[in-house]
Amino acid sequence: MGIRQGILAGAFAGIATLGFSLFLLSPESPEAPSPAGSVTTLKHDTPATAGNRNSPPREPPKQALPLDDTVKNIAIDGAIRVDMNGNLVFDRDLRRFMDFFIGLTRSQDDEAAMRDRMRQAMVEREVPGAIREDVMEALDRYLDYREAAGNLETRMGEVTPEQTRHVLNQLKQLRRNHLGEAMTEGFFGREQQRIENQLARQRIENNPDLSADEKRKRLRDLEEMLPEHVQQVRERSRTYNTLREKTRRMREDGASDAEIHALRSRELGAEAADQLAELDEERARWQQRLARYQREKQRIRSNDSLTESDLRRALERLRSEHFDSEAERRRARALSRIDASRQDG
Repeated sequence: MGIRQGILAGAFAGIATLGFSLFLLSPESPEAPSPAGSVTTLKHDTPATAGNRNSPPREPPKQALPLDDTVKNIAIDGAIRVDMNGNLVFDRDLRRFMDFFIGLTRSQDDEAAMRDRMRQAMVEREVPGAIREDVMEALDRYLDYREAAGNLETRMGEVTPEQTRHVLNQLKQLRRNHLGEAMTEGFFGREQQRIENQLARQRIENNPDLSADEKRKRLRDLEEMLPEHVQQVRERSRTYNTLREKTRRMREDGASDAEIHALRSRELGAEAADQLAELDEERARWQQRLARYQREKQRIRSNDSLTESDLRRALERLRSEHFDSEAERRRARALSRIDASRQDG
């Protein structure tokens, strides 16, 4: 588990009910572009563990982190920005920068090494000393928030659809208490808007007092309230959903991969078709990993000789063996609960 971990802290994925968790596991809407000249991105384009090919090799990191191998030769995610007055900008890129390093850890014991690594990365990217200290102070608040969100998740346990609004309000209060308004909005504003919009859609769709026409009108009104860039993302999503349904029917009818690729090329272009083919392969590999994990988990659970504490430790070891990051383990747990809900239904 990561430092001061909390499933709720990242994408509010503690709500693992059938329809809603699928939404939460989907990619988030991209950030709207910043106005020209309003922020400056500090130097931030070097791979995480490999040196820049145009510069002399650097000394290796002072302390290793448990999941270093998962980001070998991969650029550090996120960015550090300052505004026109030279102040640190609290935005999703800064949160992603912190999450990148937090994601290389497994336990609280790794926190000191993680902080050292983050400072080293900022020095290498020539981030000014004052901004480095601002980032580390922001990290303190962010870690405290993640811990509080993790405690909230533990208290709440499995969240029902009826509890969603209540938990969301508690999470918003935790963010304001630990992060302040500016960091809360920058780190989570668009994500929070996305979740609240989805909840509003669900209330409309599940309202028995509305006719089908009234529901469609209210859903259109809700859509028009979204920022333009989000509406564009939604439109692209609808296009992909339509295409996904077409490919599903084609596969059921026995279409080949070449025929599927031809359809995607006509609809989206050759480059997008190639990317979707790669995604198909990644999904297939993920499903194979998940299936192996589920078989091993069932074998462990069927061992009557294990005590409750032995069972918990065995399952934790199993998740660590099969999944490299907390995000993957979270996704596996959520999908397992979804599968269980389908079987119960």
